[in-house]
Amino acid sequence: MEKIELFDKYIAGKLSEAEVTEFKERLNSDENFATDFKVYLISVRGICQEAEQENIEFGHAMKSLTKAQLQSIIGKGEKPRMVRPNFFRERMMWISSMAAMLVVAIGIGWNLYTSSQNHICDVVYSLTYQPIEGDRGDGSEYLDLNKLTTEQIETRLPDMKAIFEADEIDSQDWHIDGMNLAMAYLKLHRKSDAVKVLETIAANSSEPDEYNRIIKQLK
Repeated sequence: MEKIELFDKYIAGKLSEAEVTEFKERLNSDENFATDFKVYLISVRGICQEAEQENIEFGHAMKSLTKAQLQSIIGKGEKPRMVRPNFFRERMMWISSMAAMLVVAIGIGWNLYTSSQNHICDVVYSLTYQPIEGDRGDGSEYLDLNKLTTEQIETRLPDMKAIFEADEIDSQDWHIDGMNLAMAYLKLHRKSDAVKVLETIAANSSEPDEYNRIIKQLK
């Protein structure tokens, strides 16, 4: 059964007692289903409000007509014709409501997706990142990402990338600088960039297992 059809039947009270119980259980256990139902309710509420407003406006318009105007509309000597709601306006209302529903659904879906991806970055970062203490041998110290804000990391990214690319491949500094760069991307929630760096390290490392494990966690 299509979701919209199921929602319609639930609102109309056309589901059996067992189906209602199953519906409520699914609302509690299925986050996507619950989100779709909320979007549906928002859209239905909007349609009902628009329809109610149109009925009010139609009633006022009819009351303001004179007897002569009413006869000219329905025709003298003819049986009164049923006044149907404007079909075109009905269809435009439906299209507008569906478009609004689609926009809301896309927005909610994108927010949920982004939130879940950011959460993955945060979890992998907290489980993986370990600051390196000491200096690099040239008088400068290794960066501690935990002590930097996201703005400071953004500023340092070009230098971090340049240092990693200048390191001798598979050297100790290359591994440290590469991991720091990948972790910096994770802290900024730039998962795809972090994965690219990790894939580069794994492809050129004599011991790629740890990097491949992190990549698997991110994907």
